[in-house]
Amino acid sequence: MKTKKIIFATFALIIVLIPLYLIFKSEDVLKNGHQHKLRLQGYDPMDPFRGKFLRIRFENSVRCETGMKEGDLGFVLLEKDTSGFSHFSYVQKERPSHSDYVEAKIIMVYEGQAELDFDNLNKYFINEDQAGEAEEIIADFTRMAPDKIHLNIRVLDGEARIEDIIVKSKKLLDYIKSGAHKNFEEEMMKEMMEQLNQENMMDLENSLRELEELEELDAPEVEFIPPVIEETED
Repeated sequence: MKTKKIIFATFALIIVLIPLYLIFKSEDVLKNGHQHKLRLQGYDPMDPFRGKFLRIRFENSVRCETGMKEGDLGFVLLEKDTSGFSHFSYVQKERPSHSDYVEAKIIMVYEGQAELDFDNLNKYFINEDQAGEAEEIIADFTRMAPDKIHLNIRVLDGEARIEDIIVKSKKLLDYIKSGAHKNFEEEMMKEMMEQLNQENMMDLENSLRELEELEELDAPEVEFIPPVIEETED
């Protein structure tokens, strides 16, 4: 009887410790992990929201090491470009020596490219009351203003966690609260017109500059002829 109690107590302790460990691990990654910004992509509008989380998408087809196959666990390297955004660049079998990688399961391999399942990065948990507007915001920005929306993640020794979705320099929930999306189309049209006007002004300035240069090249050269001074007899 005593042995059964010990086994039960041990089992109960394990059940309690596992969630605590997962919470601690997530907090550690969010606090100490390296930050990366991923560009978001559009998603299937038929099923973006499931239960308490919003499905999000980014590039998950990555060049992989030869010999990798469906079901393998791969170590996916992250690289930053000159604009500060990161992308998954390569999947390999061996664990890297640095921290900027994510462990992911390979769903399919085709012509040297591996399609990956980033389970911790595909779900953005959100209140159901805000899910509808969040879906609309992500859909509109990924379609019409992809440079103004991105996903912030934290990565530490293969573990990755979502930090937040950033829309026009604001966290997604803060952007929803601001109500700015209600004027999304008007703002986009205004920004497009401003950008078009700027481009037209630049084209006009360049055209005027080229015209001035052509005029300088076409201007006739004037030869300087010194005046003739007549000598007079004293």
